[in-house]
This record gives sequence, structure tokens and C-alpha cells, in this order.
Amino acid sequence: AAFTQDGLFANSEGGLPVSIVGLSAASGRSAQGARFDQVTSDYFTTTGIPIVMGRALTLQDATGAVKNAVINTTMRQKFFAGRNPIGMQIRDLYPDDGGVTYTVVGVSADAKYNSLDETTPPRFYLPFFNGIPGDPVGGGTLMVRGAGSDAATIAAVREAIHGVDANVRAQAIRPITTMIGRSLATNDLLARLSGFFGALALLLAAIGLYGVLAYAVARRTPEIGVRMALGASRANVMKMILGETALLLGIGIAIGIPASVGAAKAVASQLPLFGLRYYDPASLAWACLALALVALAAGGVPARRASQVDPLRALRED
Repeated sequence: AAFTQDGLFANSEGGLPVSIVGLSAASGRSAQGARFDQVTSDYFTTTGIPIVMGRALTLQDATGAVKNAVINTTMRQKFFAGRNPIGMQIRDLYPDDGGVTYTVVGVSADAKYNSLDETTPPRFYLPFFNGIPGDPVGGGTLMVRGAGSDAATIAAVREAIHGVDANVRAQAIRPITTMIGRSLATNDLLARLSGFFGALALLLAAIGLYGVLAYAVARRTPEIGVRMALGASRANVMKMILGETALLLGIGIAIGIPASVGAAKAVASQLPLFGLRYYDPASLAWACLALALVALAAGGVPARRASQVDPLRALRED
């Protein structure tokens, strides 16, 4: 378990103007804004955010005279100009903080904090009880990693809290998946609407394709009668109609696939969030298969019906 001022996916953030001690303003690393959080020592183990350089915060950091910090990878890249940041100092430029400095003891991997599609900002982590001077933390988020089901973990957390103080009420205990789901509510609605309208577009295309091809074949009933009167077999008539239908279908697919890929590429920046690429062969293949079946039915059913009509009757329809 760990305690954090902001939590994950809780839409709570803090930021400070900071500079790096020893780097000049000319290097472009002076007086930049960075996000921060104040956390207890087991924060990185609890959240699963790995430490990629140096060490994580410890219990000793919460009581030491020197204020230590862990930075994320993005902050290392943007603030330290390729240098090894371990041992370097971050200066707090907020006027009320008195120019306090924090010594970097570790670098963590980047993580998503409020949404899965956010651009990772520079971030540093301070000990919860030895962080921003004169800034008492009035609340925060208790984060717990459990091995059992969500319901069992939540029940165990409530029991543990009541075991310490029965008057403390743990009101909102939510699985992280629920927190992430809340942040994706808009994207989930967009995905559902896109899926619905995509299916509707495919249905309308299938209906239109069937209607056009079926009408075209029906108009050729007199022609089919002439061909059969001159000796064409039913198999020959079916082969002719289906061949022409397949040709039209092939032309449509040859035009439609590049157009579809081009249109998808225009919104490619929104697709990775849904686990998609702008070029999805499986989706294109299923769409083409569906339209192919519709086209064959549209050409084959009327052609079979027309091929079974008596040639003299078919000629009288002209």
C-alpha cells in the first residue's frame, strides 16, 4: 500500500516552476514547469511504475534533512540535456517555497496519470512527509495492490481501516480499472457510435449494391430469353451474369480499399487509443467478403430466376 497526494486517474494534479541547479538559462532548462506528486515510500512498488535509474524513495527520505526526489523519464530528457541526473538538484522557484532544492535520487519510467491518451509531462515525486515546505497535505489517495478479487480487496481494506480507527469512513474505494474506465467514457461512447455507424454504412452499401445489381439483371430478362432461344444453357447464362457481377465488384473493391485507407489515415492520430491502426487488413477483408456475398446474391438470384423462365415468355416482356 502507498499514500499519494494526487492518486492515479483522479484528475488531481500539482505543478511547480523549477530549474536545474548548475544548468544555465542559455541551455533552455531554466524556469520550466513540471508536475509533481508527494508519495510514500512504497508508491512505485504499489503502482507498478518501475525505477529505471538510481533508487526509489525510502522511509529515510521522509525524515532526512536533505529533500530527495525521483523524476520521470520525460523530465530527465527535457530538463537534464542528456546528463545523468542522479545527484543533481531541482530548485523550486515558487515564491512561497523559499528556493528549496530537491536532490534527484532516481528516475522512474513514464506513466499515464489522468488519461490513456495524454502526452506524458515532466514529473517529479517527493516524499509525502518531507516534500513541499510549508505545504501541509490535507488529504490524498490510499493506493492498495491486492492479490485477490476487487471485492475481496476492498472488503479487506475497509476492515483494516476500521481496525485502526472505527470512526474513519472509507467512502470511495474503486478498482483502478474503474478509474481508467471513467477517464475513457467519452472515448468509449465515440467507439460505440463509430462501430454503429460503420455497421450502418456497411448495411446501406449492401442494400444499395443488391438493389442496383438485382435491377440491372432483371432488366436483362428479355436478353436472357434471346440467348436461351438461340441455344445458351442456363449454366452459360449464370456464368455470364456472375462474371459481369464479379468484374463490377472487383472494380469497386479496387477503388474502395485505397479510399478507405486514405480516409482512415486522416484520423490515424485517434486510432492507437482504441488499439487500432489506420490500415487494418482484417476489417477490410471482412467488409469485402460481406459485399462480395451480397453482390453474388444480387446477381445470382435474379439470374437464376431469369434462366428458368420460358424463352418465349421472356421475349414477350420486351
